[in-house]
Amino acid sequence: KQLPVLTLSGSSSNNKLIERSLFERLQSLNFPTIFLRNQYRMHEDIAAFPSQEFYNGRLITPDSVKGRMTPSWSSPCFPTICFWDTNGKNMAKGQTGHGFTNHDEAEFITQTILSTFAHTFLTRSDVEVTVGIISFYKDQVKLLKEQLARI
Repeated sequence: KQLPVLTLSGSSSNNKLIERSLFERLQSLNFPTIFLRNQYRMHEDIAAFPSQEFYNGRLITPDSVKGRMTPSWSSPCFPTICFWDTNGKNMAKGQTGHGFTNHDEAEFITQTILSTFAHTFLTRSDVEVTVGIISFYKDQVKLLKEQLARI
């Protein structure tokens, strides 16, 4: 199962062609498919979300992945994966036309989450840390990069 395509076009006839992925179309034609249950890339906590939401809890994280070292910064305040509802009220059409931006969300990420994280962990350690921020819109990524460059 794959996430559907996001379209901003108003034409519903064109959307019928792309509302299902190629994989879903092949499946509907009885093309043989195999569900790959084992996932090796994600931390078990990260894999739990797509497993429950999209695969009815069927994804398996092997022991080799479960046995990876816990990051030095891991804590109840900063678990492996976090979701914050910023309420999305302030979404605006992006300036370059590539999706949307949300200044409040970008401010929350850069000034609240990352600043707290840096103050709590990075000032006390010389360990290099990588943080991933996922955004589905190019304009939001651009805004986040601009705000991160100012930190």
